Amino acid sequence: EAANSILKTLEEPTAKTVLIIITSSLSRLPKTIISRCQILKFLPVSTKDIFDYLIKLEVDRKKAKILASLADGLPGIAINYYLEPDIYSDFKEKTSQFVTLLKSDINERFKAVSDIINSSNIDEVKDYLIIWTRVLRDMILIKYSAHNLVSNLNLAANLEDIDRHYTVRKIIKIIKEIKLARQYLEANVNPKLTLENLVLNF
Repeated sequence: EAANSILKTLEEPTAKTVLIIITSSLSRLPKTIISRCQILKFLPVSTKDIFDYLIKLEVDRKKAKILASLADGLPGIAINYYLEPDIYSDFKEKTSQFVTLLKSDINERFKAVSDIINSSNIDEVKDYLIIWTRVLRDMILIKYSAHNLVSNLNLAANLEDIDRHYTVRKIIKIIKEIKLARQYLEANVNPKLTLENLVLNF
């Protein structure tokens, strides 16, 4: 029904109207809609360009470098972290929590899972998994001495210390388990059981 409404709007737009439809999966859009659109791909913005923009906003150079790296090619993320300190603090807390999780024993991991479930809704749990994946990606980059591509610059020293205890194969295995956990959450599998099963693989 929604697709049909969009299609009607595309076929009979008002004067001087520009419609931008954003999707992460083109295959989910009906072909009738795709055929009436011009496809544009928005490529990631370079870290340098984001850094330069933050400097224009008079952000401290050290912080601008960190925020630009965290943006992952999306200027809006860096700007949001700068304008909303509480959101940035929450992100830093979640990344630090994951680093601690990697160094913890199984009992501490299960306790951390309970804390996450008790204080988060399902969307926030999914956000945790995205953050965890990015931290693990940074660990792989550190393994290959690609420090210039690390996004969590403020955690670099801690990640190097943890990195010694994880092989690339092990890190990739955990990333795959996280991807599987996200699929379970999308399928409404119990979040607590999903995360507990996940941390057993750390």
